Amino acid sequence: EFNSTPTVFSGPFVLQEWVRGDHWLHARNDRYWRGAPHLDGIMTLVVNGQAEMIEMLTQGEIDLGVDFDPQHLLEIEAYPQLDVFKFLSDEYDFLGFQMGDPENPQPRLNPDGTLNEQHGAHPILHDPLVRQAIVHGLDRTELVARARLGQGVLLHANVLPTVSWAYNTDLVPRAFDQNKAGDLLDQAGWSLNPQTGVRTRGGKPLKLRLYTNAGNEVRERMAVLVREQLSEIGIEIEVIRVDWYDFLDVLFGQTFDLVLVSWSNLGGDPSD
Repeated sequence: EFNSTPTVFSGPFVLQEWVRGDHWLHARNDRYWRGAPHLDGIMTLVVNGQAEMIEMLTQGEIDLGVDFDPQHLLEIEAYPQLDVFKFLSDEYDFLGFQMGDPENPQPRLNPDGTLNEQHGAHPILHDPLVRQAIVHGLDRTELVARARLGQGVLLHANVLPTVSWAYNTDLVPRAFDQNKAGDLLDQAGWSLNPQTGVRTRGGKPLKLRLYTNAGNEVRERMAVLVREQLSEIGIEIEVIRVDWYDFLDVLFGQTFDLVLVSWSNLGGDPSD
């Protein structure tokens, strides 16, 4: 109840009503320390996807729609009655590596903060040479251009450049370099099989499972591109798309090899 029916507010609006799955209404906070806002309130509607949101915008049923996927941009810009504002969000997409044993998921830390000796190690991704090879094997410029249709910028760390006091301007990212990636995999003992195009070590193929959530068109396109790019350096990627709640089970259950997801609403605190 502290979250769903709060009684204390510090912002310009207060929560007046919340009908789960339908809408919530924020009313003007006349006691706001900077002065009451000019709006009486804001009603936020839960809609069934971005297509419905666009239709409601064009029909004048809503005043504002936010967080559209890039593939809708040209459609929205074609409506003369709509004003389009583009800005960078405090969100980034990332490819996550499984460091522990996905067959026996264990917390990395014990409750007292010490390392959990039962955490185990991923049979492939525990090797930093393999992880570095994957980074060198990914053309992130192409990922932004084709998966996000150019609507995005490259990040070299998890701290946003707008957090200027914490952002490291001296970072030199690992460049897209397939030859370098191949050399690193050779050093790690993964030899390219010319018949299959897949690297092997000890008779086992270099194959990884990449999970992402179904229905997110940006991530689905990005996952396919990751699979295509890494195949060029001899890594076989199986893309697995599952619905959001099953995806969360996989993510927090640590049963994946690679995961494609995003981190949003970062704010100004660089600590995760």
